[in-house]
Amino acid sequence: MYKKIFRSNLTTCLLASATLLSNTAQAALLNFDDGVANELIGDFYTAQGVSFGNAQRVTNFGLAGSSGPYGIRASNADAYQWFADNPVQAYFSGTVNSVSLIGVDVGENGLRLEAYDADVGGTLLDFAEAFGTGLGNNQFFTLAVNGAAIKRVAFYQIRNVSIDGIVVEDLQFSNRVSVPVPASAVLMGMGLAGLRLLTPKNKRT
Repeated sequence: MYKKIFRSNLTTCLLASATLLSNTAQAALLNFDDGVANELIGDFYTAQGVSFGNAQRVTNFGLAGSSGPYGIRASNADAYQWFADNPVQAYFSGTVNSVSLIGVDVGENGLRLEAYDADVGGTLLDFAEAFGTGLGNNQFFTLAVNGAAIKRVAFYQIRNVSIDGIVVEDLQFSNRVSVPVPASAVLMGMGLAGLRLLTPKNKRT
């Protein structure tokens, strides 16, 4: 009887192990310090899973919140200013579910980050905004957006009320993916289950 129960449960374990998965996070961080000043970003980071539109690597002048010598701005920006009609955009090769960045020297013109589910148009999945004061001296903010299937983000200054300009630093994105549980872990679980099934009930502790 115990052998019959064991065979039945062993079959169940084998079938379950074929589809047993575990969630893990894959993340990438771009600090933009691995190139030269004034170059267009474009497809520079395709190996990391993202390409850019209207983005240029520029010096950040060592401002508070910067992590190295460079950040990015719109490639046709005027004095580090760009707005909703001229956003920087990042396109992901696959879908991601979280994106964050640091806005450096953000003042009264503010900064907005938007997440979409398509490379062009699409649905606005999430957005984040931040405002500093005055010209943003020594003010920086981390903005983050989340969504089930982000394909693109766009970021820009919210309003044009002064000569306040910004630099964007440290763009980070991640996605949770399913990976198989190691076979050794599956086999160990099956072995322990089998031993318990083979132990007579009146001798179990």
